Amino acid sequence: MALAPQPVALGDAAAAEDAKTNPALHRAIADAVAARDPAAAERAMHTHMDSVDRELREELKAAHAPAGGDPDSDPAS
Repeated sequence: MALAPQPVALGDAAAAEDAKTNPALHRAIADAVAARDPAAAERAMHTHMDSVDRELREELKAAHAPAGGDPDSDPAS
């Protein structure tokens, strides 16, 4: 029994990036599993998770940035 993919709520930028990159990353994982190549599957999964981590961090940073300001600037300086 296959599980249906669950939707993920992402901002517009993250959703657009996900639509471009994750199908290829998912395919790499599936191909490695189908080939019974655990090392390749592990590498593909790490690549995918690094991508997800980066996208989520960017989304969170944008969501918590002060309006009209640089989120990396120090307000005390």
